Amino acid sequence: MSDLSIELKPLRQRVLVQESLPVTTSLVNRGTSATPAPAANGPSPFAYELRPTAGGEGTRVVSSQLAREATSKGTPQLQPPLPFQIGPGASVPRREDLAAIAVRPFAPASYAITASTEIPYPLGPSAPASVQVVPPRLVVAAAAVDSSFDRPMAFVHAEADGAFPVLAHYSDASKVEATVFQRAATQERWPKPDSIAVSVPTGAEAQTRWVAWTAGGTLRATRDWEPSRTPALLHITLPGAGARLLSPGYFFGDDSGLFLLLDGAVLHAYRVTGTAIAKAWSATVGGGTPERVLVRYAGGDRGEGAVQVVSLSGAGGRHSLFLQAWNVKDGREVLPSRLLSQLAFPLLAWYMPVAGKARPVRLQVVSGPAPDGRFASLAYQLEKNTVRIPTQPIPPPPGTVQQWAVTAAGNGMVIVAAHSGGKILSLTLPGAAWRTLADNVSAESFFDVYANFDRARVQWLDPRFGFRYAGLGAQ
Repeated sequence: MSDLSIELKPLRQRVLVQESLPVTTSLVNRGTSATPAPAANGPSPFAYELRPTAGGEGTRVVSSQLAREATSKGTPQLQPPLPFQIGPGASVPRREDLAAIAVRPFAPASYAITASTEIPYPLGPSAPASVQVVPPRLVVAAAAVDSSFDRPMAFVHAEADGAFPVLAHYSDASKVEATVFQRAATQERWPKPDSIAVSVPTGAEAQTRWVAWTAGGTLRATRDWEPSRTPALLHITLPGAGARLLSPGYFFGDDSGLFLLLDGAVLHAYRVTGTAIAKAWSATVGGGTPERVLVRYAGGDRGEGAVQVVSLSGAGGRHSLFLQAWNVKDGREVLPSRLLSQLAFPLLAWYMPVAGKARPVRLQVVSGPAPDGRFASLAYQLEKNTVRIPTQPIPPPPGTVQQWAVTAAGNGMVIVAAHSGGKILSLTLPGAAWRTLADNVSAESFFDVYANFDRARVQWLDPRFGFRYAGLGAQ
């Protein structure tokens, strides 16, 4: 009989779908002499079985090796463990994140989890440990795609006990589904948040990622949280209870960040550092109190650029688009508010790159419906003198549209997505027909389409599961 045994301990007994699921797995020597075993700092020898005891979509087996095989070309060889000797009565603990090595999210269920290994010889399974995976109850969410095609996302979840944890991740846009969310400031509590913002880099030297949210008239922000460290949670009281974050914010080469809040027609800019938040400047948005706003940073990672704001105003029953810009450092207006366009029909979705150098950028708009039921894609080249690109018609999607989204891939292709008639639909412009990506869909609260250079994905919140994804493939 072996003197080695496996002990498995989940660090949390209840997690959300696609949230980090950390466990500590230990090899324990119950014998009276030292015995060889894999070292804790080498490749993991463990495989984990997650067997649903209530709900779920079947038993899952995950391991670091299976994750490598699923994400690599060919079949990578098993990495040999580092040798180690466990003394009598001693143990070698290892921390692993089962959600991170699962490649795709675990379905909502109660699971019995066991661990086993073939190294140094077949051992296990461990005694089962219980973990419950539940769908998120979304309060607010924000996401963006930066100029390197990375995609930060953050959201607020409503716990049954009245807590409102903030979760976020930062991922390559092509690997979002395999990325896990981490919780911020787990020892803190705050009122129900009413807005949230991720942040994107302003250049290659900008490395520190910030997430901010508003709750109870206070702006809170934190950066780069990982399980191994607990960064400071910064906060400052806002001048008005109606201020809402605009997403994304921006981070710079000096590790500072900038977040923008809109309170009526007043724009506030807040600078965040590793130790404090302070209001940098305020300005008035032209065209009256906007209904919707897009933001973009044009400049480098030293903060020498400008913040561009495109706003939609419904004043006078019109659908007016305005463009305005301010210097990031001091709030000096560098482009007075000017009318871009008056849309003939309501704005349904829009997209603009969130950061880049000070060069022309395209604003993409979906508008409609027209009296004949058709919709339209409009584009504006935001140069000194705005250039409107010819309108492209969009055929009516089948069913009643509940949600719209639009984006542009790095190759210039425009992708429109719709949640309509229980389906997730997409089309590429110009000239394509609607294509069904998913059937029997229940989508609430969050609906988005995003792209890297030539591939796009639609993401939505299924209240019975969590975030779901559908790929459009190469465009």
